[in-house]
Amino acid sequence: MDRTKSSRSIGKPSRAKASARCPTLVDRRAGAATTARGAERLQRLSRAAANMFLDHGYEAVSVDQLIAQVGGSRRNVYHHFGGKLGLFVQAVQDLCAEATLPLKSKPLAEAGLREALTRYARHTLELLLQPRALGLHRLMVTEGTRDPALGQALMEAGCDAATQALASWMASRQAAGELRLDLPPFSLANHFLCLLVSRPQQQAMASQLPADWALEGFNRHVSEVVELFLGGAMSHHPATP
Repeated sequence: MDRTKSSRSIGKPSRAKASARCPTLVDRRAGAATTARGAERLQRLSRAAANMFLDHGYEAVSVDQLIAQVGGSRRNVYHHFGGKLGLFVQAVQDLCAEATLPLKSKPLAEAGLREALTRYARHTLELLLQPRALGLHRLMVTEGTRDPALGQALMEAGCDAATQALASWMASRQAAGELRLDLPPFSLANHFLCLLVSRPQQQAMASQLPADWALEGFNRHVSEVVELFLGGAMSHHPATP
């Protein structure tokens, strides 16, 4: 299914429904400027919330329990995060921001297409296979099944945001003539991430990564994904009839 409005657009998923329940999906609330110390306290709160969600489950954790562990006030939590949902989404946003960090780096911007994709793929896959990231993914699946609105918010904050960031980067490579123009950049990004993440993530969650994964399996997988993707996505590839 085409996730874009047109082949010329990057294609941002709609966020209207989830953002109504979770202001962190769009921006901090008006007037929520914080000092450096306040920002550090909010970061501690977000990290503590993620740890408690992972240890006890989303439903079992209350805002009062979070405050008892980290400090602060209910007013502060609701002002900055909109409540418990916002804290969960923030944890996913933080993971997404870390995964997409290389896309903003100068070395990646100056690297050739194959090298840039390889660097990004290694960073992203290594991050998403860490126990904390796998735990958040499990939690997203479980809680998203129970609450579709929560699932939508988490999808937008995580998978969709990461795909959008990569799509923006791929759009710049399309403009440079390196990637074919007849496919939307969001679709290119989505297919690349599916190739890269889906099976290793499933294997890791079931503790079934190949025996040689740490030694050579990881690099082999990344190399195969990049080559397979470029075989169909580079600008010299014939357009689909």
